[in-house]
Amino acid sequence: WIASVASSKPSTRTPTFCHTTMALAIASSAACVRTSAPAFGASTSSCSFRSALRADSALSATFKPRTAAAQRTGAVQVSSAFDAIIEVGGGQQLVSTGRFYSCNSLRLEAGTKVNFERVLAVKDGDDLKVGQPYVKGATVQATVLEAYRGKKQIVYKMKPKKHYRKKNGHRQELTKFLITGVSQ
Repeated sequence: WIASVASSKPSTRTPTFCHTTMALAIASSAACVRTSAPAFGASTSSCSFRSALRADSALSATFKPRTAAAQRTGAVQVSSAFDAIIEVGGGQQLVSTGRFYSCNSLRLEAGTKVNFERVLAVKDGDDLKVGQPYVKGATVQATVLEAYRGKKQIVYKMKPKKHYRKKNGHRQELTKFLITGVSQ
């Protein structure tokens, strides 16, 4: 490839890279920036082809966080509009009174009243009670709105060169519930 670029004769073979691509690849390797992750105290290397394209020159490339929240170091942004954090359906959810949420199937009929007793944290005004692992005596009351199936996910299995192809669909069983109250 280098010989075909250096010679004056046009080559019949199209090169896979051009001078611009090669220069940008060299610039991107020179534009690697050392950043530190304050939450873990470890340093990581941030290097990408796009960072070299965005920079004015290879020497002035810097890491710029996309959001204002990411610019603050060590800041964890949690929504202030929640009443409790509960463990439901194999996951954790920040919930507030009067809103509805979805989780993995609870196998309950629509209209059923439920008390969630696995409450990880409860917020009362500005006061936040955090359990170890659960807050004692705290419950979250909810009403099941519906049991439904989620969007179809395609599962495609393939083994190259063996003529093995399988295509399946999967729809997760979900439950939608409305939070009616939080008690401590």
